[in-house]
Amino acid sequence: MTLLAIARVNLRRFLHDRRNVFEALLLPVLLIVLLGAMQEGSDDVRLGVVDHDESALSSEMIARLDDIDGIAVHEYGTESAMVDRVERGRLDAGLIVAAGYHADLESGATAEIRAVVTPATDLGAAQTAAEAVITEMATLTRAATYTAERGVAGFDEAFAMAEQWQATMPPVEVSVTEAGEPLSYESFAVYDIPGQTMLVLFTFFATLTGATALIESRRLGLTRRMYSTPTTTSQIIAGEALGRVGIGLVQGLVIMVGGAALFGIDWGDPLGAFLTLLTFSLVAAGVAMLLGSFFANQEQASGWISLVGMGLAVLGGATIPLYAIKYMDETLWKVAHISPHAWAIESFEELVAFDGSVVDIAPFLGILLGYAIVVFALATWRLRTVLTR
Repeated sequence: MTLLAIARVNLRRFLHDRRNVFEALLLPVLLIVLLGAMQEGSDDVRLGVVDHDESALSSEMIARLDDIDGIAVHEYGTESAMVDRVERGRLDAGLIVAAGYHADLESGATAEIRAVVTPATDLGAAQTAAEAVITEMATLTRAATYTAERGVAGFDEAFAMAEQWQATMPPVEVSVTEAGEPLSYESFAVYDIPGQTMLVLFTFFATLTGATALIESRRLGLTRRMYSTPTTTSQIIAGEALGRVGIGLVQGLVIMVGGAALFGIDWGDPLGAFLTLLTFSLVAAGVAMLLGSFFANQEQASGWISLVGMGLAVLGGATIPLYAIKYMDETLWKVAHISPHAWAIESFEELVAFDGSVVDIAPFLGILLGYAIVVFALATWRLRTVLTR
């Protein structure tokens, strides 16, 4: 009953400040929407085209570009309009077909096509495909010109014949062999990774504010008065932490349920996801109690709450995805696992990317419980020291 009474008082304090409700329950959902929207949208390369030639050949080339998987063509009437959209990032690149394109190809001269890109543009395979279409059009035109010059047919008829011949040519077979294991992140949907990172980030931060609640209890003399009764420091720490674990669970469940309902976020096995959230909330509550037992006032603690909360989040992959850290530097990825955030994210990755069960994530849960035991033991020792000196 003592634990529940302490937890109930803490929850009342938390809910009394409406800012806490917003930050704990509404802000994470809003950020998931924002981060998901930044990643959402078509994966196609947005290619702007200005056709000054407006000929049959230029129209044919543009149509072929638009038929390529991964390229979405947007035609513009003026160069300035297209260039402006490339500069603003609304287009990935642009092509300008010069007047006389058809005539130059037909006569065997060099046809002019200008590309508009930003310095940071990397179109990857789409650029290769677009260049192949442009080269193919030049090849067909040369074949048609050669045929027309020999009087076999007019240029238009010869071009159609070249297209027919091209269609009957056997394709080049390309054999692809995949080396290594598939990338786990490829199985995630748009909102999955933002949802997981926001869950661990905000659950930790919301729970970490329990440090200030413990400091306030000490400042008001409540903690010392409780200690003067048969209540032990372990019970005080557990009661103070219980309310924060409850807040972490509520916040996490709001993110999970809301994310799944609104954005289709996959959390994997429900029981496994809940246990991951629970063990991670225990770690966060333990760290909160440790910080709360070290500092004498909220001003001192607030800076450390931000430092510890954001530092562990950045280190553990709650801001930069773990898979990105791993590809940048294997050693840095190993260092990231000093943070409990990394183990929680790894647990969610196992559940979602590999359809893991509670058994599969048991090592991650065990490590998180180990973190919780250590920080709670340190917090209990520190609080006893403070109360008895």
